[in-house]
Amino acid sequence: MATINKNLRENDKFYFSEASVPVSDIIKTLVKELVESASAEYAWKLVTPTTVDKAVHSAILSTTTTFNETFYLKISRPVTGAGTPSESFPLTYLELAVGTEYDVATTDLKPGKVSPSTKFSWYHDNIDPSVKSWLPVTYWLNVTKDAVNIVFRGDPSGDIYPYEKFLTGYAYIGSVTEIESGQAEDTTGNFGITATSSTMPNLLTTYGPRTGTGVTDVCMVATKSGMPYQPHYPSFYTANPYMDKLKVEGSRWNNQKHQFSDVTLVHPVDMERGKLQNVLVGDDGSLFDNDKLVYKQDTTKQETYRKFTITTPYRFVNNSANPHFCVAIRCYNPDKTVEVENLG
Repeated sequence: MATINKNLRENDKFYFSEASVPVSDIIKTLVKELVESASAEYAWKLVTPTTVDKAVHSAILSTTTTFNETFYLKISRPVTGAGTPSESFPLTYLELAVGTEYDVATTDLKPGKVSPSTKFSWYHDNIDPSVKSWLPVTYWLNVTKDAVNIVFRGDPSGDIYPYEKFLTGYAYIGSVTEIESGQAEDTTGNFGITATSSTMPNLLTTYGPRTGTGVTDVCMVATKSGMPYQPHYPSFYTANPYMDKLKVEGSRWNNQKHQFSDVTLVHPVDMERGKLQNVLVGDDGSLFDNDKLVYKQDTTKQETYRKFTITTPYRFVNNSANPHFCVAIRCYNPDKTVEVENLG
């Protein structure tokens, strides 16, 4: 076995961050992470408002992907009672949307060129009324110009036994990579969104009878033929989700390893399209949230992931072969030089 000395952080072609923020600062913090904290190689651009500090209740970002297409992401906390003493913003969720055109006159995404709004929850909406906008939300995210993975977890301290109100949610915003070399080029409509929600998504017909929700599916900008904002569904390796099993450890035959899989998106007409980036799904048996999973450990191609069980009831894996699967998002390898097997 040929070995070399390598700093495995060189494998990590993305920006990763984790922190906790109060709900009142959550949009500003997300914008800062994507626009300022990420290096120029991975950073998105702020379209509106003019500065990060002004991104309190809404913001629109843009990214130009590695395949030279520009897409937009809108992040907002919808206001109720605007301009009145009872004006308020939700403590339990954000709304997200992706689009392809920005309207300078309205400072919003152009109607007909934007996905239906997607609710991204970290708490059930029946949160105790004594909780205010100081509620902490912990997040983990990885960022490239092509895709963003975000995990939110509402702080359990705002809940009490049996702790059923705080949630762990997940969102994916971005493009898919090809399944294998030589497949049809996928650029113009290759961008989508999914976020997990505490409530059932609205079933709209804005873009036909099968308009994507971006909650129980991944809503992509366009299909191969150009049909806008249609649902795509996840496919991956899984055993029978209802098999009688005792989930206390990994495989006794395979060095206690856990089976995790890439996520391939499938459209009802186009069929298999491509793979989500920097995220895996798998069985969460015998794993705790934030446990690290290592792929191709001690080799030049080592990758590290963080595991999270998604507890929001409405999520994209609901429409899959295993609605019980958890996610694992890519995080940094250790920042040190070690001796590893050279896989080329």
